[in-house]
Amino acid sequence: MGDHIRKKRLDQGLWQRTVAKEVQVRQETVGLWENGLAKPLPRHYGRIVQFLGYDPEPGDDTVAGRLRAVRRRL
Repeated sequence: MGDHIRKKRLDQGLWQRTVAKEVQVRQETVGLWENGLAKPLPRHYGRIVQFLGYDPEPGDDTVAGRLRAVRRRL
């Protein structure tokens, strides 16, 4: 997840603090995600998916997998 956030941020020329404000977390949190030192909490997934424009962890093709993916995006 952190690699996706970093790539999108750098492609758009954004600072970590800008992403943090959009995702509603601290700047340090974005840095931890990007460096793989922490994983986003489930409550942040919806905002991260909105920022990225896609779900970096799509569910599998089972009904349960699709349901988990939808719940994660929400």
